[in-house]
Amino acid sequence: MKNTKLSVSLIACLLSVGGLAGCSKVRSSNNGVLLTYTVDGVEHEITAKEILEKYYDDSSKYQAIYDVIYSVLVKNYFNKEAKVSYYGQERVIGKGQMGNPDDVAHGSEGSIYGKANQKVEDDIDTAHTNADENNTRYKKELETILDSHGVKTVEELKEKYVEEIQKETFEKNFYTYYIEDIKQGAGATKLVGETTSPSASLKSFWSGYFEDQLPYHVSHILVKLEDGSGTNYADGTISEANAKKLYDVVDALANSEDTFSTIAKQYSEDTGSRVLSGDLGIMDTSTSFVNEFKLGIYAYENYYGADADEAAASKINASSFAANYKEAVEKSFRADEFSGEVPVISSEVFTWLRDASDKDKNDEKGEVLENNTSLYPRNIIYNKFLNRHSVAFIKGDTAAPETASHGYHTYTEGKLAGAGPILSVKVAGVWRPILCVRAGSDYQGIHFIVVNRSPFETGADANGVTQSEYYTTFYPDQDLYPHTGDTKTNDRVNKKTYVNFSSKDSDVSATKKRAEELASKLKSFDSDRLGKYIFKKYLQEEGVVIKQEKLAAELTKWIDTTVEKAGEERKESWSKTWNEYIDTLSRQGSERSKLVPQACRIGFAKANTKEDSASLWSLLPGSTDAEKQANSVYTEVVNDLVAISWAWVDETDPLNPVNKTVTDAASAEEFLKYESVNAAYNVKGGLCNDGKAHL
Repeated sequence: MKNTKLSVSLIACLLSVGGLAGCSKVRSSNNGVLLTYTVDGVEHEITAKEILEKYYDDSSKYQAIYDVIYSVLVKNYFNKEAKVSYYGQERVIGKGQMGNPDDVAHGSEGSIYGKANQKVEDDIDTAHTNADENNTRYKKELETILDSHGVKTVEELKEKYVEEIQKETFEKNFYTYYIEDIKQGAGATKLVGETTSPSASLKSFWSGYFEDQLPYHVSHILVKLEDGSGTNYADGTISEANAKKLYDVVDALANSEDTFSTIAKQYSEDTGSRVLSGDLGIMDTSTSFVNEFKLGIYAYENYYGADADEAAASKINASSFAANYKEAVEKSFRADEFSGEVPVISSEVFTWLRDASDKDKNDEKGEVLENNTSLYPRNIIYNKFLNRHSVAFIKGDTAAPETASHGYHTYTEGKLAGAGPILSVKVAGVWRPILCVRAGSDYQGIHFIVVNRSPFETGADANGVTQSEYYTTFYPDQDLYPHTGDTKTNDRVNKKTYVNFSSKDSDVSATKKRAEELASKLKSFDSDRLGKYIFKKYLQEEGVVIKQEKLAAELTKWIDTTVEKAGEERKESWSKTWNEYIDTLSRQGSERSKLVPQACRIGFAKANTKEDSASLWSLLPGSTDAEKQANSVYTEVVNDLVAISWAWVDETDPLNPVNKTVTDAASAEEFLKYESVNAAYNVKGGLCNDGKAHL
């Protein structure tokens, strides 16, 4: 150190977060000295080694060292001109943004000096005003303002403002001119004339928002349920009105001339997204949606991924959960509810719900046994098919209609190929399947979800709109908004992006707000790591070398370790969330062993009578009434009886009754054709009305 040891106050000055406000004539040095200061006419030098070895043995202090070097880099940035390539245009930034020391800016525009001088003038005006209002001296009020900023003179205050505005401008420049770096990772853009690519370490250090956060743009329609419990896996209830509403939503999505937007506005009970046509905006790994919704959508990639399914699963860090997820889901769906590996809900389920919605009494207009609402046909249907916390697709029959914008679409690629007609909507010219899941937090409801844009799609998959274009931070009124045709002529056509998804191109205020909100999201999703990426990128591009090897090594280690630790914490949180969701699905699978058999909704009318002149089998195939029953209903009954190994007594010969067990479809049909079958339904402890669930 030159002349004297650097005092504690100078160390505080040097390492103060936000800059070197109290120090004057700060400059960097090339003779092994890190920084040189002149304070009160005395010149001081400090080396990196002195900071590292004498003042900061504690590694937690590297943040302060980092801040100092960052401040010096920013000052250096505005000491020279820099050129950047901005969407094909060359722009000059850096020194030219400083302006003249005497500039005064009014408002947000103007040079750095101008903005700083304006802030100083505002402080002086405030001091005069306060002096008049408080009947004090102007000098005292000004000193109060200076003290609040940690400075002694107006000139020092101006220097502090200059430094603050430099840092703001430096980072604003990065957000403006390196937006592709933020979205897609290191090396997405380069300085004009730059020929070398960023180092591999820099690329791995910053992978970008798309790769790191995996954004999905989603919309939904929510039908809320009166049953607010999220753990009624087998005995939930649904009202008559909601049973009908679920049918109405599916019917509208399949057959209505209305768009998804109109249907969402009509039916959705999510008031926030309903006014936006069901649009929920961007959901990513950090979004605080309930697991069934959020992780259900990530699991959806296993069925509908634009990439290879395994690659998509790996990218969402779900590959280690895939087997467990699949196993848990299979416990909630019977074998005939899968089309290949795809879990499906038959569209008939919603018709059954509508038809059974008002059947709360038996044929004698009496209540079911002990008023057990679990035996209402609509609740039996709901619990079996819709009371599930794992996503499924809605499958129509082979004659299901497909309109220009929605309906039952048959896919030809991916795991949905061969699944049959799937309820879908067309988004920007691309067919999107509708996911169905029960989910909620302070509510419970059925969500009909559409993924408007997956993070795994290429431009070709998404009607020629690349991922970067889709998440543009411009709005349609601006020249740089993604479009086809010439900007200045009438053949310009704006592309369909996230920004104008819910708004008309002419609604400038709405699209501008959406673009600004997206830009804010991109800048803030991992601001600490982004700041350190800017630091490392600028060091590399400027060829800055920290000559003190120990400092350079330790500082690099601190930066990398800090980022790695934060990344590990995110992964751990992500894994925990997945495990919690899989645990929920596993509990659900176990509880569903108690479901009331579907046979009970067929026998509901007779389920409470002690004597029955008609046999249950008259409702099944082989009878007149059977023609009114869907074959799949009969299949449900047979499968349920086989699954619970229903035991019964064949009393065809009263003198020689035979104990029998349903073991397969043939023995189930034998039971169902047995004339005394209603005995199984009519007494407490029977198949349906013991007040407990079974399958």
